[in-house]
Amino acid sequence: MHGDLSFAGEGSRGVIYMAMGASYLQEAVLSARSLRRYHKDPILLFTDQDQRAVAEGIFDVVMPLERSGLLPHRPHRDKLVAMRRSPFRQTLFLDTDTFVAGSLADAWELLERFDLAFAGDRGYVDHFPADTEVPDSFKEPNLGVVFFRASEALDRLW
Repeated sequence: MHGDLSFAGEGSRGVIYMAMGASYLQEAVLSARSLRRYHKDPILLFTDQDQRAVAEGIFDVVMPLERSGLLPHRPHRDKLVAMRRSPFRQTLFLDTDTFVAGSLADAWELLERFDLAFAGDRGYVDHFPADTEVPDSFKEPNLGVVFFRASEALDRLW
């Protein structure tokens, strides 16, 4: 089902991936397979790859995400473009190199209270000079696993 967003109505929940390049598409397929073992929510893939190359049955919808001829490929910017284009009321964005090893049901519950939820980056390195007042508990966000819900505040952030 390529391009059919009929399931993405109000109150909908789904997962999105962004795979720019053949190797990232292969990773996304593996990640989505791990996700499917625990979740039945729709999975949408944004990609620049030939849609015939996408494994059938893994993704519910495949949407093109073109690289702009004017702008160079920037993974973090492309993630934000994909997130902003999510058709779901509640969305989980997953990087292609993620592996889902259990239920994420409790993480979805965060969206009942917050517009945006993510884990601290496990590979965090303290980039702040010693003389700043940034507490040790402050971590950079892990932008490979991001839960968010549609809201006016998040629209302004995008």
